[in-house]
Amino acid sequence: MLSGLALLSLSACFSPRPVVRVEPIEEPQRWNYGQAILEAEKNGITANAAFAYSDDDFLVFDVEVTNWREERILVDPAGIQLDVNSATSMYIPAIDPEEQMLGMEMDASRREANAKNAAVVAGVVAVAAVAAAVATSSNDNNNNENNFNNDGVDVVNVAPTLVLGAGAGGAPPPGPIAVDPWFWSDQTLRKTTLEKGQQVRGKVLFPRNDQIRNFEMSVPVEELIFTFEFRQVLHRP
Repeated sequence: MLSGLALLSLSACFSPRPVVRVEPIEEPQRWNYGQAILEAEKNGITANAAFAYSDDDFLVFDVEVTNWREERILVDPAGIQLDVNSATSMYIPAIDPEEQMLGMEMDASRREANAKNAAVVAGVVAVAAVAAAVATSSNDNNNNENNFNNDGVDVVNVAPTLVLGAGAGGAPPPGPIAVDPWFWSDQTLRKTTLEKGQQVRGKVLFPRNDQIRNFEMSVPVEELIFTFEFRQVLHRP
C-alpha cells in the first residue's frame, strides 16, 4: 500500500512541455546548416528571415536586411510582428531590445536598493539582539539563583532571526535569455541606419504561444513591408 507521501508525489508529476519547431509554409529559397531561409527583395532592399530556436519563453528568429539603394534606410525591429489572423487583425509584436534592456536595468536598480535596505534592517536587528544579550547577561549576573530552572537546565535567550527573501512564491524565474544583458545588446536585431551596401542581422524574439499554428511575419523597412509565412509545429515527447 502506497504511503500518503508517495501518493502525493505521484499526483504532483509534470508532463513534458512540447518541443516547438517553426517551418516555412512554402519551400525556402535556400538552406544553411539545416536552417530554412526565406528571402525577399523589393526596390533595392533585401530581407531574409529564418526560425532559429525556441525556449520556455520565446520564439527566436534570425532576420537580415541589406540596403542596395543609393540613400540610407532605417531598420527598426520594434515594427516587426507576427500576424496570426489577418481577418481579425490579431498580431504578436516583436520584443523591442531597447525596452527589454531598460527594464532589466530598472530591475537591477530596484534589486540593489532592496539589498541595501535589507542590509540596514539586518544591521538594526543584529544591534538589537546584541543589546538584548548584554542586558540579559547583566541581569543574570545579579540573579545567579535564577539561572537554572527546576530541572537544572540552563535557560538560553534566543535572539530573533531575520530571513530575507524566503518564500517569495509566484511565477518561476525567467529563462536565461530574459536575464542575459549580453544577448539583448549584442545578439538581437537593433535599430540601425544602413548606408548603401551595408547589412544588419540579428535575433528577433516573440513571446512563445503554443496555440498559434500558421502565421505571417511582417518586417517593415521604410515604405516597404516584407512578409514571410511560417507554420508552428508542436512535437510532444
